[in-house]
Amino acid sequence: MSEFQDQVVIVTGGAKGIGAGISRAFAREGARVLCADVDVAAGEQIASESADLAGEIQFEEADVTQDGVCKSLVETAVSQWDRLDVVCNNVGIQPTSSYAPPP
Repeated sequence: MSEFQDQVVIVTGGAKGIGAGISRAFAREGARVLCADVDVAAGEQIASESADLAGEIQFEEADVTQDGVCKSLVETAVSQWDRLDVVCNNVGIQPTSSYAPPP
């Protein structure tokens, strides 16, 4: 059994790039992941991918530059899964054009 089996994890900026990799890795190890991101389409996509993983990914649209949003994420995780074990503060502000290959 993985050390993250049944752990509850919040990943900020968790829907794309490194954050998506982090969200998937925790879920593969059996964690219950609350993926927080401003990109709704990417968040819904990654949440839909978790059906084949040992854990799960739930998406929450969230702009974590707002204190109240951060508090709400913690409340959501605790309400949903009765606890919070890990917070991975991956969020960053970087336009996609800075890392995506040109069309």
